[in-house]
Amino acid sequence: MDEQNKTTAFYDKDFYQYEVDTEKKESLNLFCNFCRRRTSHKTLVRVDTKDENPDNIGTFFGIYRITECCGCHSICFVERTFSSEDEGVCDELISEFPCVVYPTPEEFTPTERGMNPIDIYLPDGVRRIYRESLEAIKNRMFILAGIGMRTILDVVCRDNKIGNENDSLSKRLAIMLDERRLITPDEKTILDAVRDIGNDSAHEGKLITYVGLHSALTIIDHLLNKLYLIPRMKDTIENKANVKLVEDPE
Repeated sequence: MDEQNKTTAFYDKDFYQYEVDTEKKESLNLFCNFCRRRTSHKTLVRVDTKDENPDNIGTFFGIYRITECCGCHSICFVERTFSSEDEGVCDELISEFPCVVYPTPEEFTPTERGMNPIDIYLPDGVRRIYRESLEAIKNRMFILAGIGMRTILDVVCRDNKIGNENDSLSKRLAIMLDERRLITPDEKTILDAVRDIGNDSAHEGKLITYVGLHSALTIIDHLLNKLYLIPRMKDTIENKANVKLVEDPE
C-alpha cells in the first residue's frame, strides 16, 4: 500500500462511490453539550458517499464525520444526507443544510435558550405536541417541526375555545385579536407567518431554515407564556400576598 492509500480508501462499483479521508483539514461549528455552547469541532474521520441512481432520478449523497470539540475534546458523530434534486444543493459542504448530530445537541431546549421551562404549565394536549416539536427541531427534522409549530397553534386555539369547530386557523387567530384581545396586531402578523410555515411544510414538504424555525419557536413560547405561564404566576403571587407574615420572636 502506497503512502496515499494509508489515509484514503476509495471504492467504486457501478453507481456507488465511497471515500474515507482522515487527513483533510476541516472544522464544523456545532453545539457542544459539555461546553454548553457552540464550538469549533475538528474532523477526525471524514466519509463521503455518492449513489448515482441508474434510473436518472437523481444522485444521493451522504456526508459523515467523527469530530472532536476543540474546547473539551468530546467526540460526536455528524450525518448529513441529501439528493441532487433538493433545492439549494451544490457540490460543497453546505453549512445550512440540515444534519443529524449524535449525541443530540441540547441547544434547542427552553432552558438552554434562557427561557422558563413552560411545558410543565401546559395542558396535556398542548404539552405533548410542544415537546414533540422541540424533539423534531433538536434532531433537525425541520419539515416535521414546521408542521408541529402550526399544530401547536391549532391545539392552543381549541384548548382556549377560540372560534367554532369548523373555523380555519386563520379565522381563529383573527378572533384571538379582534374579539378575545389575547394577542396584539404585531403578534398576529407573526403567528400568521408561523401558520404559513406549517402549511408549506405539510402541503409542499418545504424545508424550513433553522433561522425560520427558531423565530417561530420564539413567538410560540411567547404565546404559551402569555396564555398559560403568566396567569399561573399571577395566581401564585396573589395567593402569597394574602398570606399574613408571622414576625420572628425576639
